[in-house]
Amino acid sequence: MLKRSANGAAVVLGYQRATGGYMLDFFIGPQYKSVSSEGDLAEVSNFFTSDNPMGVRLGVNIGYGW
Repeated sequence: MLKRSANGAAVVLGYQRATGGYMLDFFIGPQYKSVSSEGDLAEVSNFFTSDNPMGVRLGVNIGYGW
């Protein structure tokens, strides 16, 4: 069994558009994370076991308000 925990921070820049009640957000920026692992990694794909502390935060949010 694998137990992982992560703490991190990111600085993002983005764009927001509101039209007729619809909302669109897009953001991107660098992130830093600290990851600790306990247990056997054999059960988990290598895709999920990267402990590289630097990464990219990327996201899109779509919503509707009334």
